[in-house]
Amino acid sequence: MKIKHHLLSFGTLVLFLFLFPAAQSAAASAHTDPKARLEFPVTINGFRFVGKKRFRNPAVGYMLRYVDRGGITVDLFVYDLGLPNIKNGVADPNVVKQKKQAMGDIYTALRYGMYRKVKQAKTPGSFPPGFLSASYRITDRRGNIRRSHLFIRGQNRHFVKLRASGPDAGSTDARIAGFARQLLPLVTRAAR
Repeated sequence: MKIKHHLLSFGTLVLFLFLFPAAQSAAASAHTDPKARLEFPVTINGFRFVGKKRFRNPAVGYMLRYVDRGGITVDLFVYDLGLPNIKNGVADPNVVKQKKQAMGDIYTALRYGMYRKVKQAKTPGSFPPGFLSASYRITDRRGNIRRSHLFIRGQNRHFVKLRASGPDAGSTDARIAGFARQLLPLVTRAAR
């Protein structure tokens, strides 16, 4: 009798998963964006999803935050600024312009006192070429030095931008490079 009960329970579970496949993927997805045709998992290279912020203006999109145990934070932004034809990859002039804008934003934050010091650094060669990138050493208000990296590309008529920062150590660069390398095929697999 117990065997029949277990088989029935197992059969019910299989039937449920077969009839409701969305229940399977929902558990493994932190965020799905049907318009941009992007899906982001709960973990990427050991970083776990901890929150989402949707901005008021739809053209500014949303931000997903991922963190790891070593004190590294990755903020992933997806937006289109109302531009209709953002091309996939890094060669689109709109992507190049957004990279320059994002780099300028770091110095604007410095002028407003959010940082004590900003120094552009050499971008590690381990970063994936599927993103335009820039690297910095930033001294925060408390005097802590952090490594900060910016990545951006066009994808499915949207910008996909990462701002990642962590302790001033080579392991930070390696962890962030690993995140970007694992993210790249996730965003490019649904190319239009």
